[in-house]
Amino acid sequence: MSFDKKVFQIRNRIKRYSKISIVKNLLLRLHSRDRNQPTAFMRHWIVCLMLEWTLELDNNKSTKEATPGDVQKLLDKLWMVSSDALDLSKSKNVWLTMRIGLLQQLRFQADQSENIYFLARLYTIMCEKSSSTYFKNEFKKHTDIELNDFFVFAFFLGFIFKDNDKPYYSYSSLIPLLLPGFSYEFVKKALLLIGSDLNSLQSIMLNARSHTNVEHVSREEYFAEPKLLLKPIIFLPEGLCTPNSYIALIGVSEFVLRTLKKAAPEKFRQKFSISFEQYIGSLFKDFAYKVHTEKALKDIYKKHNIQGKVVDFLHTSREVSIFFDAKGVEPKQELLLTDNEVLIKDKLRDTILKGITQAAECIDKLVNVSEIKIAPFEKRYAVVITHQDFYLGNGVKLASYLGDEYRVRIDKAVKGKLSLDNVHFCGVAELESILAACRAAGTSLDNFFDFCTVEETDPHTAKFMIKQHIEAYKKKHNIEQMSFGTDRLNTVIDELSSKAVLSMQTSQKYWKQGSFLMDDYIQLKNEFLNMSVRRNY
Repeated sequence: MSFDKKVFQIRNRIKRYSKISIVKNLLLRLHSRDRNQPTAFMRHWIVCLMLEWTLELDNNKSTKEATPGDVQKLLDKLWMVSSDALDLSKSKNVWLTMRIGLLQQLRFQADQSENIYFLARLYTIMCEKSSSTYFKNEFKKHTDIELNDFFVFAFFLGFIFKDNDKPYYSYSSLIPLLLPGFSYEFVKKALLLIGSDLNSLQSIMLNARSHTNVEHVSREEYFAEPKLLLKPIIFLPEGLCTPNSYIALIGVSEFVLRTLKKAAPEKFRQKFSISFEQYIGSLFKDFAYKVHTEKALKDIYKKHNIQGKVVDFLHTSREVSIFFDAKGVEPKQELLLTDNEVLIKDKLRDTILKGITQAAECIDKLVNVSEIKIAPFEKRYAVVITHQDFYLGNGVKLASYLGDEYRVRIDKAVKGKLSLDNVHFCGVAELESILAACRAAGTSLDNFFDFCTVEETDPHTAKFMIKQHIEAYKKKHNIEQMSFGTDRLNTVIDELSSKAVLSMQTSQKYWKQGSFLMDDYIQLKNEFLNMSVRRNY
């Protein structure tokens, strides 16, 4: 049976049960924890996908209550159809096709700390004193909320949903922690921006789809990132809910990015790229890693009357030269959901591929400049750093994805300048971990990248993502303890956490004053209940 027919059957079976009974079962499952089972066993991405389908679909006229057993059978069927969605028998590049199927699973399995650091890093890029005021001003303009306050509120949400075994955080528990530490007007605005009642979620799920045929689901939609990220908070009659901590933390972060991108895409891209490059520069300083900046390289170009492109950072000596290009971008969904070489080439042309050609051109311009020592061919490296990982492997693996025509152009661009084996890609979080791992091991970055290259030459040790190389490198060098992030990010997390805790303490102190506040409490609870429109599913 085809993928389309199997999906049609699953969605028809979902419609036989009352919507609210499936939703409650799924939320319970998403928040239950079996300490004896790995995270992957819970298949949270499949549970979220079924939650979205349940919200999208209209019930049959006659329905029955879904039991946990009924829901489990549906989830099993939904999981089994993943092999049909991938259809490896028709794949031209198995690595690329498998990439489509693995991404969502890996994101849900990531340590929750990674999501907290993502939030803290975004705050650092946008809100530190050295950052442009553009982000704060634009966010305030389009949301009527201060960006700094929103990040503190995000940490508050992280606190209440962390390790929460219940599918919701009751309003009776929430109010004494939330108000008036955060003002009611702020809370209402913030929650309505990132939250929704179940009734409205159906419209949001349907509007987010690329076509109007509710019965049809494409392979791309099956593997896409959860649409629940659009509204990571759900207002239930019983309390405030998030499907998953990943959904909550990344959903809030994505809301900030989405709001600013939508307002002025090109202006945001320019501002974010500058702030992102500044963050990378400060990261190298934090690790005492010596680099020439883009400005320094441009000065050298000017001094020697050189015209052409430069990279953002260059670490160089007679022994090793590493050319870093910082791209403050995230991979678009279409790129993560395709194994079409033409589409991949088109989506990467102005980011990853441009980074490779810039590094090659920079080598060509500097190789004969006496004051810059460029290493021999085999010890030249290009590293393209993005805001989020593109999961592309190294230069050789990427070239295999592009098709013969464009592969020739890449080979021509780097010929005689550097080897594709020495071209690497990573997200900023991965760069932080690489720098930390090399410091802990007492090694250099080129040692790490050589390690990756050797591993990639053997199918038994080749990796899907650079994070796996980092883990293998730590194991090789017996690095048992290495925290996430950097000292600077840890300071930011402490700062935002302290502000969130102070708000909670202010609220708790207020409500401890006495029973004369009961009328205020009841009024606030009713306000929250009004945000959660109960629908007769």
